Amino acid sequence: MNSAAKPVATVVITTRNRKEMLRDAIASTLAQEEEIEIIVMDDASTDGTGKMVTAEFPMVRLVESKARCGLIVQRNRAAEMANGPIVFCLDDDAIYTTPSIISQTLPYFRDTRIGAVALPLINIIDGAKREFFAGRPTNQETKWVTHAFPGGASAIRRDLFLSLGGFQGHLFQWGEEAEFSQRMLNVGRVVRLAMTDPIHHFPAAEGRHKRGKNVWLYRNMILASWYTAPLPLLIPLLSLQTARCVARGASNIHQLPIALEGIVRGYASCFARLGKRTPISLQTFKLFVELNRRRFVPYDEIAGRLAPLA
Repeated sequence: MNSAAKPVATVVITTRNRKEMLRDAIASTLAQEEEIEIIVMDDASTDGTGKMVTAEFPMVRLVESKARCGLIVQRNRAAEMANGPIVFCLDDDAIYTTPSIISQTLPYFRDTRIGAVALPLINIIDGAKREFFAGRPTNQETKWVTHAFPGGASAIRRDLFLSLGGFQGHLFQWGEEAEFSQRMLNVGRVVRLAMTDPIHHFPAAEGRHKRGKNVWLYRNMILASWYTAPLPLLIPLLSLQTARCVARGASNIHQLPIALEGIVRGYASCFARLGKRTPISLQTFKLFVELNRRRFVPYDEIAGRLAPLA
């Protein structure tokens, strides 16, 4: 990369105590063909992450936090600092599999209706590949849109992201992408489903079942609905999400106390955020539900239902 040139995009990698995996994530980003900027947001790591980045990747912009803020807040901060018009987010335990992924993604943004792009993401668990998120439609010539994007495998218009206030930082972790995608859809922008080379994600097996992480999941099922639900649907939707949390928790005797704790925390957070709601229109909500149910939809089918561009 030529540091004097204006980057065509900024890649943001949020990290905490994963310096070995982070090394691979940075290396795969540096291998990209385009003129990009890389920002690593270190969320109060204690394993020497900052020293590793400074020593091995001096061309990377490192921002270290003394106190833990959570990946959502860190991504918001990085977007404000970014110099590129498009912000890519990559998890610290993921890699770009080819040098051309960013090159393949940028042309999608020629369409002003595209607010964000969901990149193909494959989880590598115990050596096995499992395609994640919306999957890949067989007809790759169609202009497919979807309901949301995976935070660690995405690209977003920076100006749009900032104008909408970024992610809801109070969510801390989990559920921020769908909540933001609803607000984005409310101003007439959609999530394009990319047909690029995939991102490989290597989630730690022990991390998928941590109690704290699951509490956040249940909490945010309540809180994210609170933020965006149209007023006529607020109570019914919160009731539905509560029932879903209980049903999910009841499926495993060890999960039920976690689900109940998450529900209580969720409603407590709703009361703490009174006046902070950003409800979407009823028409947008119906469209989002349809996109979520169908997973991927030809853009031409829903173009006439989009809100005017704000």
